[in-house]
Amino acid sequence: TSKTLTHLNAHLEKYKDLLSFLISKDNEQLKALDVIKKFWAGSNFHTILYIGQLETYKIIGYKNIVNWVFKEIEKEEDSSNNFKLYWDVLFSIIQKVLGRSDLAKIELKKVRICNEGLDLGTKKGLAEEIAKSEEAVEAAKEDEQALFTLVFKVLLLLYYKNIENSSFASETFKNNSAYQNGVIQRLIQIARKYRKDLEPLLSKIEDDFLKLEIPEVQKAFINLKHLK
Repeated sequence: TSKTLTHLNAHLEKYKDLLSFLISKDNEQLKALDVIKKFWAGSNFHTILYIGQLETYKIIGYKNIVNWVFKEIEKEEDSSNNFKLYWDVLFSIIQKVLGRSDLAKIELKKVRICNEGLDLGTKKGLAEEIAKSEEAVEAAKEDEQALFTLVFKVLLLLYYKNIENSSFASETFKNNSAYQNGVIQRLIQIARKYRKDLEPLLSKIEDDFLKLEIPEVQKAFINLKHLK
């Protein structure tokens, strides 16, 4: 095992192809996250670090991490030691996805600035680099949209199950108004914390929630658009 970021990155760089092969399926990645949580049970810092770096190296997908976080949250009591860990993992992954988007935009801006004032021949040489940077920005935007769509959808559906579905598996969520309010407060916290990034996305992802045809979920999502 690696206890420092430098050692961890060195090992991931060396074995990333093997690890990607070994845990290429969604269920395998979820099991890997369980193993990390158990191994580093005494250190939230290392748990978040390992999960974050596995996502950075594209060994575990951010969607699987989000799904794992909420699967674990459903099983825990609000007061448990692990509860804060799961939310910290989620916020860490959101920051990584947004960070990649910001870096892609900065890189595109740099390439475009370099392109200004150059002669035609040199500009043609930069055209391919600009195109690649534009593709990276678009890919990053798609990741942002997919991430927040998933986070909001899971949270809103969790809230809906909590108040409407008496057969919902987790006893923690049944008839527990404090827990229900906790879920909604987390939803609002995410919406406010990442308001700048969410504003251009909310309209785009609204259709995904309208398709659910669940009035409570639709109403809760619409309310997100009016948060200040």
